[in-house]
Amino acid sequence: MPRKTNPATIMKKNLITFLSLFFAAMAFGAAVDPVVGEWHWFDKRTRIFRADGTCTDGKGVQEAVWKCTESAPGSPRRYMVVYGSGKFVDTLALNEGGAFLDGRNNFSAHVTARRVGGVAAAQPAAPVAPVPVQPAKPAQKADGQDAPGTEYMGMKLHPEWFPKRETKTGELTKDLARISREAVQGREKDHDIMPGKILWDLKWLMPVDDAAKALPGMERSQMSGAAVIITPNWPQRSLFARSYYGKFVEPHTQELFKEAVLISDIKQQLVAVELICNRPPEVKWEPKFNGSKEPYYDFVGMKQNASTRNIVYYQLVKYGGITCMHTLLFEGRWPIGKSLENVRWYVAPPLARKILEITESLSAPQPGK
Repeated sequence: MPRKTNPATIMKKNLITFLSLFFAAMAFGAAVDPVVGEWHWFDKRTRIFRADGTCTDGKGVQEAVWKCTESAPGSPRRYMVVYGSGKFVDTLALNEGGAFLDGRNNFSAHVTARRVGGVAAAQPAAPVAPVPVQPAKPAQKADGQDAPGTEYMGMKLHPEWFPKRETKTGELTKDLARISREAVQGREKDHDIMPGKILWDLKWLMPVDDAAKALPGMERSQMSGAAVIITPNWPQRSLFARSYYGKFVEPHTQELFKEAVLISDIKQQLVAVELICNRPPEVKWEPKFNGSKEPYYDFVGMKQNASTRNIVYYQLVKYGGITCMHTLLFEGRWPIGKSLENVRWYVAPPLARKILEITESLSAPQPGK
């Protein structure tokens, strides 16, 4: 009898294929990246970074995809490594002349790797030119009209934007549902939820390249285009994140942030903004945080608390029609301790409504269960 294939396995393989093609396309035509080669991981595993954007184990079995996220002159090159279906993500910097990788994963755990063969085995560094992300073409009906459900309040989504029910994320589903309900509360009618400004002079659906130019305090941008957002319970294959670095002053609290993430749809239109600051000099609540929660504190990058010494504090704040989820990863018990990472995610009602559709569907009881 033919062997049955698990649908979840097929989904993971399709996602890996999609990410591989995406990252490989971004690297097409560029010089060989200096991270390419064999690496000895801190957990005694061997991983091989290949020029096509894939990462295999010592036996040649693919287990991840990678991309360069930053290659500014004078700064360490930085990389994102996505494993399997996206549950684990490493953010790494290339140091010691190309012989050492150092960073953290999305659970805040320390990750290191040393190149097999040392510096002599490293590829010569070459700048990675910015590569524009080509938006996916939406499916069309026979009459030429867009397939239903791919556009909402001007936001363009992939035809297969709704994730599969097999995705089980527990606390993440609850957190996203809470944030989304707050964002759409009192705005039940579609014509009432079209937002204006998201933050500063960044407007809903403005071209993301124009939004980047309008960022106040930007010093440099990531150098390899946008990364597809694969966080569960978000619209899938539809949203992209671009990181920019500098000194960004939050307009409502005057907090300082070092990274601004612009989130766009497949037409490269701005739909959300995130601010991030590692080791923030100051954290301000308005006037006090709502409480503590575990484990997620970054709902774009899916970062979560991985230490019993740390606490995630949060506050939901409304700025006009925009909801801000403010989270802080804190070592100790506020205010005695150390601020590790300060994050603000600005959510517009249309994006929140789509996330709410997903979370409510996934949390609904199943017939016969």
